[in-house]
Amino acid sequence: MFSLLILGAATALVAEADARNMDYVSCIFSEARAVPVEVDDDIFARHWEASCTQERRAFESAFIEVHLARGDSREAAEARWSGLQQRGLERLI
Repeated sequence: MFSLLILGAATALVAEADARNMDYVSCIFSEARAVPVEVDDDIFARHWEASCTQERRAFESAFIEVHLARGDSREAAEARWSGLQQRGLERLI
């Protein structure tokens, strides 16, 4: 029974992270479409970093909680988050 409770909690955490990810991605794509194509990559990167901060923070928190629940240390979970953010920016540019 206890393992079912843990599984249910983990599933809920993942569902929350998925929902926050969708909010964040939707916001980022909306912002990306608003920026002219000819904008310099550095300017675009600064715009991206300043955009969707509320959605980013909500997704970051949920992402880290999922990884903590999976046994990662906070440091490892935060490192995973940083890597995800860097790869996301590289894909947008």
